[in-house]
Amino acid sequence: MLAQIVAFRDSKGWAEYHTLPNLAKSLSIEASEVLEIFQWLDTGDQLGKDEQAHLTEELADVLTYTFFMCDRLGVDPLKLVAAKNAINRGRHWAQTEND
Repeated sequence: MLAQIVAFRDSKGWAEYHTLPNLAKSLSIEASEVLEIFQWLDTGDQLGKDEQAHLTEELADVLTYTFFMCDRLGVDPLKLVAAKNAINRGRHWAQTEND
């Protein structure tokens, strides 16, 4: 998947604009667009079909910019998640034992 989106980006000549600061800004903007979908909903409100479709598109944008950042850093995004999950498991196990 990463190779496919990088190839598409490169075919459009966008790579020069995909610096880490620019990607971080874009990632934040797209994450805000995810949040905007929920802006006026109450906790128990359900998303309509159109809102859910919009949400999945915005999540795809968030993931795409995340993948581009991983590409720039030369890291595997799935390995990053697995490593962070291991850290979180260690933290939460330690908290559970002390509670």
